[in-house]
Amino acid sequence: MRLKELFTGTKASTCKKYAGNPSQLGKSARDSCKSQGLIARSSKKKHKLGKTIVKIDGKKIKGQAHGGPLPDYNKG
Repeated sequence: MRLKELFTGTKASTCKKYAGNPSQLGKSARDSCKSQGLIARSSKKKHKLGKTIVKIDGKKIKGQAHGGPLPDYNKG
């Protein structure tokens, strides 16, 4: 784990507290929880995970910043 990851993002306990109703979280916190794989994603997009193309709607998939397979498109 990088030192940067310790001081950025939303705590896992906060994500789990609002997992049933993520609309109560702010947008940044909600996106952070989705990237950590703690809240299901809501997207009609499909991504290539391994050798198969998968629809990610309703699935808890980690982002690349947290060791998952989904790419990070926000790097600029």
